[in-house]
Amino acid sequence: MPISQFSRRTLLAGAATGLVAANLPLPARAASRIPTTTQQGAGFYRFKIGAFDGAVISDGVFELGAPAPLSLNAKPGDVERALEAAGQPTDKVGLHCNSLLIDTGRELVLVDPGSGPHFGPALGKLAQNLRNAGIAPEAIDRLIITHAHPDHIWGSVDAEFRGAFPKAQLHLPAAELAFWSAPNVSLGMTRFPPEQQRLFITNTQKVLTTWKDRVVTFRAGDEVVPGVRSIATPGHTVGHVSLRFDGGGGNQLVYTADVVHHHVTGLLHPDWTPIFDQDAEQAKTTRKKLLTSLAAEKARLLVYHFPFPGIGHVIGAKPAGSFAWAPESWAWEPA
Repeated sequence: MPISQFSRRTLLAGAATGLVAANLPLPARAASRIPTTTQQGAGFYRFKIGAFDGAVISDGVFELGAPAPLSLNAKPGDVERALEAAGQPTDKVGLHCNSLLIDTGRELVLVDPGSGPHFGPALGKLAQNLRNAGIAPEAIDRLIITHAHPDHIWGSVDAEFRGAFPKAQLHLPAAELAFWSAPNVSLGMTRFPPEQQRLFITNTQKVLTTWKDRVVTFRAGDEVVPGVRSIATPGHTVGHVSLRFDGGGGNQLVYTADVVHHHVTGLLHPDWTPIFDQDAEQAKTTRKKLLTSLAAEKARLLVYHFPFPGIGHVIGAKPAGSFAWAPESWAWEPA
């Protein structure tokens, strides 16, 4: 009915019908017509860094549950209060795992391919999400590993510890390879339970054995592949690096790996020590220095454990020495 044909009588009749309907029993609720899935969205997010095409590929969420692992040196209750103040849950804390895929125009490079089928059901989503993005494992030319923790390197192999990317070379910091290949590896400086430490060492050494004929080592500061330079950011592990991607024309992205873990607590209190850091004091120094530099630079970042897709900027916050996360607005077309 055209708007011009609405009358007082029509309006009153509609109101009367509504009053009658209000006194009738409600119909049974229909089943949801939104299909039930086990995953939000497609698990990948495309974007660009100048001439480079990129995509964040989700490996899932590392579920912590309680927030205690986010800080070993905070006062009791401070972590919960920080999360509550930011509107974050305090009983279901999770860290996203955001792997980075880059097409440099020469090669297809995948950074930190997640956990694979080795680290619980909430993780190991990368293989399917690569397929969702239209990428076959055979298409990957280079794997770059920032450090050899389970959620960053175990996804380079399948359930039987065979290479999951048959044509790729694996690039690994020389200090990481030396550390994990030593006969007397110790994670004693961490607070991981002893049985977890043994599992981490055993499986990581299996992974490195799988890749031994296709490992290319690099040192912090080296250009790993054209347009990708490593940055020394030790402390989380002995040889931990971050990466700077330069797509030309002033378009860059810094991939910080695990310098910082949680988008609230790790930025608001960079002096807090998460359970994951091997050398707590060195990691703290690295974190403060890098965050200060990136905030001053107004650098575009990809943070591995921040909420998917993990792209944004760190900005200064109060009190002095604190930071906050400014996520980049979602772009429906890669930009």
